[in-house]
Amino acid sequence: WRVVQATLSLAVVAFGYGGITSYVALLSRERGIRPESLFFTVFAITVVVIRILTSRLGDRFGPRFLLYPALAAMPVAFAILAAAQTRWQMIAAAVLFGIGMGASFPAFMTIVVGHTEEHRRARTFGSVIWAFDAGIGLGSIVIGVIGERAGLATAFNIAAALSCLSIPIFLVTSRRLN
Repeated sequence: WRVVQATLSLAVVAFGYGGITSYVALLSRERGIRPESLFFTVFAITVVVIRILTSRLGDRFGPRFLLYPALAAMPVAFAILAAAQTRWQMIAAAVLFGIGMGASFPAFMTIVVGHTEEHRRARTFGSVIWAFDAGIGLGSIVIGVIGERAGLATAFNIAAALSCLSIPIFLVTSRRLN
């Protein structure tokens, strides 16, 4: 349960990620930003680049050195996405979100698995994946409902606000991992 509590910090970020995977192309179409795949292309490239560039930093300075700035980048990415009216704003949101996701997931896994007894690591990994997937699924549904009623900008602003909780949740719950 200590791991599941810590994974809530990742789940609140995954909530917005669920909205991105489901609705960012519609947001692009709605705002006339072409190509509609721009966010996904830039995001994917950024994730690959950030993982290559930061892998040694995590080894040298520790995973928390990467985790906190990565988690902090994601609310900003959601807020920029909510307001994006141009290609460059969409690119900025995608880069920030790619930095956040590209660095946070490996750093988070390193911390959580590093505080888990060897015979419980598979269960720990499964718990992290469960929380991440639950956040994505719930986010996709809820952001869709909010987007339909109040607009996708409002939905992504709510995702930004919710993802602001990731660092405080992790700070509180990661103390219990030891």
